[in-house]
Amino acid sequence: MGMLGYYIEPIFGAIIAFPLVALIFTLPFVIVNYRRYGGIAVMRVMVVYSFILYCMCAYLLTVLPLPDPEAVAQMAPHPIGWIPFRDLYKAMIESGLSPADPSSFANLDAWKRFLTCADMFQAVANIAMLVPLGFYLRYYFRLSFGKTVAIGLCVSLFFELTQLSGLYGIYPHPYRFTEMDDLINNTLGAALGYALAPIAMHFLPSRDEIDRISYEKGENATLSRKIFALAIDMMLFSAIVVAMTYLLLDWDANYRLAAGIGLFVLYFAALPRAMGGRTFGQAILKLRTMDEHAIKTASFMQLLGRNVLLYAVEPFAIFIGVQFVGVFAVILFAEHVELWLRIVGGAVSLAVPLGVLWFFLYVQREWGTFPHGHYSHTIVIADNSSAGDETSRGRGR
Repeated sequence: MGMLGYYIEPIFGAIIAFPLVALIFTLPFVIVNYRRYGGIAVMRVMVVYSFILYCMCAYLLTVLPLPDPEAVAQMAPHPIGWIPFRDLYKAMIESGLSPADPSSFANLDAWKRFLTCADMFQAVANIAMLVPLGFYLRYYFRLSFGKTVAIGLCVSLFFELTQLSGLYGIYPHPYRFTEMDDLINNTLGAALGYALAPIAMHFLPSRDEIDRISYEKGENATLSRKIFALAIDMMLFSAIVVAMTYLLLDWDANYRLAAGIGLFVLYFAALPRAMGGRTFGQAILKLRTMDEHAIKTASFMQLLGRNVLLYAVEPFAIFIGVQFVGVFAVILFAEHVELWLRIVGGAVSLAVPLGVLWFFLYVQREWGTFPHGHYSHTIVIADNSSAGDETSRGRGR
């Protein structure tokens, strides 16, 4: 358990850091998949994100735990272990197994000491560390055995150079050993993962099946796809607003407000109309806004009305509803307030958020869309072809 505990800290570190890394990776992952396939299969998400977590674990296993720089400075540099399996051979001799004495290989106690020694555990750990890499390269990336072995060797070499450089010069000299054994064992692990992959692949959908599901999902403008497009537009528009605010600091407040309104009309109505019903976010994720019958591109006024409702009116209504929920909580727990006043105030304050919720649910139930889509008479469809004619390419609301 003592040797195993040495590997637990890096794994926990990877798990803790994973949400942040996954968040940073999500938008590029979404853009690539929606542009390539038009949709994202759940299995693809599981495979790709598990691969990211595995890569983080493998990397941190090579650099953690981080020692104190002063302690490293006082350590004597360890030479590169060029001779393969020298330490493992010494451990075998120390355990009582000697090639000069063939009878020693019949000693079970010697075998037990050898198989449980620290050098053997490290060798097995280095093999196991790249077994998942071999599996991913064969299953998801569909690489050949030769390419898998070559990548396993390159990944192992990267780890060894990371250690040899003292974590890219952060430490005065290496604090981990750099040995030929690690290159051999890591590469062997990648090859072993490739060889064992068919066992797991028997129970998993094939890469072709994952692609097929993604293409099928891409035929529709799913809610998640529209949300990501909206997020891209919000980020781009916010960046433009920040830049414009910085440039117009000397302007009067009313002029800055007028410029902001003009920018909103330009970004969410004029440009989408010129781009065939696509905002920049929708263009990136291959969506377009059409009239309610999906016959022609939404007009300028439809685009303007839709986006005013989507980005201004609906968020404001939700904000007001949330605020009144807070008012209800304050009234409910207020001290020195008459009971009748608490009941009336609570009922009035609760009526507002319930009314907002009822309205959204009513529109969704009656017309299968949200207010911004219904009242602007528009829908968002998937546009997975490169052509720009006025016909519908998919379904959506």
